[in-house]
Amino acid sequence: MTAFQTKEVCDKISQAGIEQSNIVAALDLFPKKKILLVGDLIIDIYTECTAIGKTAKTPTLSVKRGSSKQYWGGSSLICNNLLAMNGEVTFVAVTGDDWGYDYFSQRKQPGFQGKFFKDSSRPTTIKERLWVDGYKLLQVDTVENHDISPQLQEEIFGFIAAEIERHDVLLVADNRHGMMPSAQIQRLKALCKKVGKPMVVDTQVSSRWGNLEEYADASIICVNETEARFFLRDERAPKEELLARLVEMLRPERLLVKLKHKGVIGWDRTQGIFSFPAVPVAPVDPIGAGDAFLSAATLSFHPDVNLMTSMFLASCSGAIAVTKMGTDPSTFDEIRDMALGIIDSCA
Repeated sequence: MTAFQTKEVCDKISQAGIEQSNIVAALDLFPKKKILLVGDLIIDIYTECTAIGKTAKTPTLSVKRGSSKQYWGGSSLICNNLLAMNGEVTFVAVTGDDWGYDYFSQRKQPGFQGKFFKDSSRPTTIKERLWVDGYKLLQVDTVENHDISPQLQEEIFGFIAAEIERHDVLLVADNRHGMMPSAQIQRLKALCKKVGKPMVVDTQVSSRWGNLEEYADASIICVNETEARFFLRDERAPKEELLARLVEMLRPERLLVKLKHKGVIGWDRTQGIFSFPAVPVAPVDPIGAGDAFLSAATLSFHPDVNLMTSMFLASCSGAIAVTKMGTDPSTFDEIRDMALGIIDSCA
């Protein structure tokens, strides 16, 4: 960290009164949190290539394909993050009736619980990123975004309804690939209200229209600044104004707006507006940082955990993710070591 960045983080830690005991107490709660996760599965493929030159007939870059590595992506990356952070997770997702079902079924992490539902009308979503000499050149997606069938919606809802009461929170990771039709979202919101369980939501714009308004009244809503501006159709308003308008429209208990390298700004029903700077690291690959942030923020969403302690741990988790090529999860030990190390350095 630079001297300025160190001071910014340390000043926030000091203002919030975060101490080692707060970090340890919050992390002690991670293994006790039971999370029911529902969302779109994605296989992330990273393919390393080497530039050969320009083709003779057109101004097209020619590359030599090298090795490829596959990762759990989308909501499955959140699942792996939660497990790596010692959380207890039951994961509900949809795959195609293809090799993707076998891929996920055969590569479950220790402690995995849940069910994959096959959908013969779509392929398993794949996002392949071609990296050339350290730069991402191209992303090739295998994807169908139509809504899952009413019959499949019923099967998934029935599974969630049977599981939800033994869990502490329902976490919805909506990558907008068809698993969460509008009617299903409303049913899940009503179910959470009926059984008194909080609902945590992350919904993405990516290459599709956003649907934030459908998650109004969820307990925690997590978006990035681009998604927030897209939803409000406002490119220029100050971030604080965006936040106020989102809170008025969505009525959450807690709203988090991720600002990439600038950290997070948010609103909490009991504490009002807050912010936390990004924990600066040497970035390698930003993919997956938001999922790591969301995972730690969900595990630390607890009445006994101070809001700013939660944001600090989530920021550490996101910072760790950007130091890794590919979508490997942030682990419990990595978060603990980074957070306690920063506390020590700020003393």
